[in-house]
Amino acid sequence: MRVKGKADDRYRLDLVIGYGIFYTFLLCTTESPIAFTYILPVVSLLVLYKDQRFMIGCGIANTISVIISIVYRLVVLGCNSASDMKNYQLQVSCIVLCYIGYVMSIRHLVESDGALTDSIKADLSRVITTVEQVKTASNTIMDGITVVRELATENKHGSDVVVQGMDKLSDNNEQLQNRTSSSQEMTTDISSQVENVASLINNMVELTAESGRHAQDSSVDLESLVQTVGTMSELSTEVEHILEDFKNEFETVKQETGTIDNISSQTNLLALNASIEAARAGEAGKGFSVVAEQIRTLSTETKESSGQITEALARLDAISGKMTSSIEETLRLIQLTLEKVMQTGNNVSKITADSA
Repeated sequence: MRVKGKADDRYRLDLVIGYGIFYTFLLCTTESPIAFTYILPVVSLLVLYKDQRFMIGCGIANTISVIISIVYRLVVLGCNSASDMKNYQLQVSCIVLCYIGYVMSIRHLVESDGALTDSIKADLSRVITTVEQVKTASNTIMDGITVVRELATENKHGSDVVVQGMDKLSDNNEQLQNRTSSSQEMTTDISSQVENVASLINNMVELTAESGRHAQDSSVDLESLVQTVGTMSELSTEVEHILEDFKNEFETVKQETGTIDNISSQTNLLALNASIEAARAGEAGKGFSVVAEQIRTLSTETKESSGQITEALARLDAISGKMTSSIEETLRLIQLTLEKVMQTGNNVSKITADSA
C-alpha cells in the first residue's frame, strides 16, 4: 500500500472495514432514526472501482450491520413500538434499494466502457501495457530500493545488537574474572579449613582410642575391685558369724561363771559348817577343822577368781558390743561401696562401649 497507494485493492478493504466498524458503533449508540444513511456517501464512492461482487458484499455487510443495530435496540434499549418497527423496515428497505442502485450503476459503467471502438481499445491496450511495464519496472526498482533500505536498516540494527552484545560480554567477562578470583580464595580457605578439621579428627580419634584403653583398664581394675569388695563382704559375713558364735559362747561362759560362784558360795557355807562341827568335836575334830579351813580358803579364792572372771567377761562383753557395732557399720559401708562400685562398673562399661 505504501508503494501503490490508493490503487491497491487492500486500500478499499481497509476503508470499508474501518468505516464499517465506525458505522456499526454509530448505529448502536445514536438515537437518530436516519443514522443508517451515514454510510451511503462513502459507499457511493466505491462505485468507481466498478466491482459488482465487491459492492454486493458491501451491501450484505451493511444490511447485517443495520440488522444488528435493530436487534440491539430491541433487546437492550427496548424500542419495539409500531413507529420503531416502521423505522426499522424503512432503514432496511433504503439500504437494499441504495445498493441495488449502486450495482446497476456499476453495470451501466461497465457496459459504457464496452462501447469503445476496437482501435481505441487497442491503443488503450498498448498504452496500458506500456504503462504497466513502466509501472512494473518502477515498482521493481522501488521494491529493490525498499529492500536495500530494509537490509541497511537490519544491518545497522544487527551491528548495534552486536556492539551491545560485545559490551555486555566484556562486562560479563570482568564479572567472571572477579568471581573466579573470589572462588579461588574461597577454595584456598576451604582447603585450609578441611586440613584443620582433618587434623582435629585425627586428634579426636587418638584421644578416643586412648580413652577406650583407659576405660578398658578401668573396667579391669573395677572388676578386680568388685571381686576384692566381694571377698571383703564374704569375710565380714564370716566375722559376723564368728562374733555371733562368740556371743553364744560368752553367754555360756557367763552362765558357767555363775555356777562356779554358786558352787563357791555353797563350799564356803559347807566349810563354815564343817568348822562349827569340828569345834564341837573338840580335840577329835582338829584335823577336820584344818581341812575345813583350807576348803574355805580355796572357796574364797575361787570366789575372788570368779569375780575377776566376771569383770573380765563384762569388759569383754563391752568390747564385743563395740566390735559388733563396728563390724555392722563396716558391713553397711562395704555393701554401699559394693553398690557404688557396681554402678561405676556399669558406667565404665557404657563408656567403653561408647568409646568403641
